[in-house]
Amino acid sequence: MKFILSPSKRQQTQSICDFEPSTLPHYQSESERVAKVVKSYSENVLKKRLTLSDVLGAEVYRTWDSWGESNTDVLSAIELFQGDVYDGLDFVTLSNTQRVKAAQNGIVMSGLYGMLRGTDAVQPYRLDLKDDVSVNGKSLSVFWKKTFESNLLPIAEGEVYIDLTSSEYYSILPKIYKENSIRVDFKEEVSGKLKTVSFFAKRARGIFARWIVQNSISEVAEIKQFNLEGYSLNEDASKNQLWVFSRKPQSH
Repeated sequence: MKFILSPSKRQQTQSICDFEPSTLPHYQSESERVAKVVKSYSENVLKKRLTLSDVLGAEVYRTWDSWGESNTDVLSAIELFQGDVYDGLDFVTLSNTQRVKAAQNGIVMSGLYGMLRGTDAVQPYRLDLKDDVSVNGKSLSVFWKKTFESNLLPIAEGEVYIDLTSSEYYSILPKIYKENSIRVDFKEEVSGKLKTVSFFAKRARGIFARWIVQNSISEVAEIKQFNLEGYSLNEDASKNQLWVFSRKPQSH
């Protein structure tokens, strides 16, 4: 069973657990086209287009300036990202066997790389799908949608995908992946209503992916058994290929 995640702004600059990438990005040439555009910006233009502060803008400018150079650290995609989702996944504390499984079964959407396999070799970068960057006159969302239409990352025949992406990255997920996916969402029960709390939902996505790996989940029916952090399947809120897990307020 494979899982699909969104990327994160916070990233590692070097491997913590010496996990070596084993594949190159499927959309390497396309990512180089995107990078060429971003690298052409002056520091001030970069700050405006990526909506960055002066301090962060200077740091991101240096990151982009060195992107693509052979002396820049390369990590596997599954280890590169470090946001709330990946705090939940906690890749470095998995066993060696589980790390391999997570990398082989994980897919990460990306504004720079399009779709990444967890095993892909990538360099740190800063670029969101919604950033004001255009490639051949197309926004990043449109660019990647068009790219996927003509060059699809092969889908594993008979494989079920667990879609744990945000709505932003779900919008560019190829149709065939959506058709072969169960989309999982996490809600908090507040005053009798279900609400999405971003921090909790992001972390839960990572915890869910970790649970899949640690328990070798392979059947769709098994997904319904997820019960960590107080979450359980909400049958009433779930329908078709959208499964909602909710929980009551947590005591601290």
